[in-house]
Amino acid sequence: MLSVSGRQFRRRLAVWALASAVAAIGLLPSTSRSGAALGPLDQALTGNPDCSSGNFRTSVSSHDPLEQEFVPSASHLERVQLCLAATPGTQATLNVREGTADDPGTILATKTVTTAVSGVQWVLVNLPAPLATTPGANLVLEIPESSHFQWRGTCAAVYGTCTSVDPDLYPAGEPNWGQYIGDFAFRTYASPFPGDGNGDGQVSMVDAMLTAQCVAGLIDCGTISQTAADVNCSGAPTMVDAMLIAQHVAGLISEFPVCGP
Repeated sequence: MLSVSGRQFRRRLAVWALASAVAAIGLLPSTSRSGAALGPLDQALTGNPDCSSGNFRTSVSSHDPLEQEFVPSASHLERVQLCLAATPGTQATLNVREGTADDPGTILATKTVTTAVSGVQWVLVNLPAPLATTPGANLVLEIPESSHFQWRGTCAAVYGTCTSVDPDLYPAGEPNWGQYIGDFAFRTYASPFPGDGNGDGQVSMVDAMLTAQCVAGLIDCGTISQTAADVNCSGAPTMVDAMLIAQHVAGLISEFPVCGP
């Protein structure tokens, strides 16, 4: 049996082999996936407004939970963006729950992320695993505590920076702070495009290297979309997937294997 150091050596050797293959291919352009940088957009406020203090003029910061209902149209949920006002190093937790904003049910998924920049920003939350959802069934996005940051939203009352009441931009769901917030700002995404492990809208050598590092145990696999990285549909990312992604970027293969029956 290999020792721990031996296993670590083999992991690093596998990553080195992939890096060598990438270097042999050379610096190659990414394969762009136009219009969906984080995979297929499922739910967002009408018009899909960008996260800014102009579009979302009010906010809530609280020790109590902040909740926003949403109604998925896709059968899976993989990523969520929340429009938050925060500083670098702020930790934010997202729960996806059953039920309604007034009566949230079982927690179906949870993930804590750390913000990297300051200001009003989209904060990306990659769920630990793709969450199977029932199209048309009500779910809830919940931030259980936000005393060190704010969740931005539309105006439901005239106060502070809200000089007028905003139209209902997400009629499918309501927040639990409806006396102040019309809707909290959010976006939800279905499973991303195959190969785009880091969700930047491109299939690139970066995705190949991140997949290899995940397999080798050099990075936390939760930092990438394992569904997207598993391009050969084996059930989990492997070095084969990393090489297939690299070959796809290099133009050596045009398509990934087709998953499903």
